[in-house]
Amino acid sequence: MRPIDRAFLIELAQAKRSTGTRFCEVPACTQTTREGKPFCPDHVDHNPYVQDILEHLAVREDEEDRAKREAIRLRGNPRSKLRDFADLDGPTAKMLIQYLEIHGAKTMERLARDLQLDDDVLNMFVRALVNANRVDLDYTKRGSQVVRLLNQPEKAEDSAPKPKPKAKRKPKHPT
Repeated sequence: MRPIDRAFLIELAQAKRSTGTRFCEVPACTQTTREGKPFCPDHVDHNPYVQDILEHLAVREDEEDRAKREAIRLRGNPRSKLRDFADLDGPTAKMLIQYLEIHGAKTMERLARDLQLDDDVLNMFVRALVNANRVDLDYTKRGSQVVRLLNQPEKAEDSAPKPKPKAKRKPKHPT
């Protein structure tokens, strides 16, 4: 381990003292902030970045709730077209495409688990993306459905080549 430079520690301590105490920017709040941030832990939701994330999550949740309601309402109806209710420009479809671009082909089960999507909602979006010629469905050797982007010829994890088995030891002969 490298010894710590005493001059560096003194300089660091002086820099911390010179920044002074910063208070939360919420008018009625008198709490100090941490590490020079503009808001205290109680008011971190006032940060514009946090507000953008919360807004994005709310839009995604609304889209998934709407899709889930439609999937439940139309379940069992052979003439229903669940894919018509999936917004291909919405956050859920974009998230699904982005996930497949990064991780390659995945089974429906794995997508539902990793993206934390209801099976009916995922099925609706995948069917819509298949109809839009953006993804393709295939099957693994075990019979699971695999979703694959049309421009990426990757294999799903279940259909990936298996490692070679280890060589067996020859039995020792008594001499």
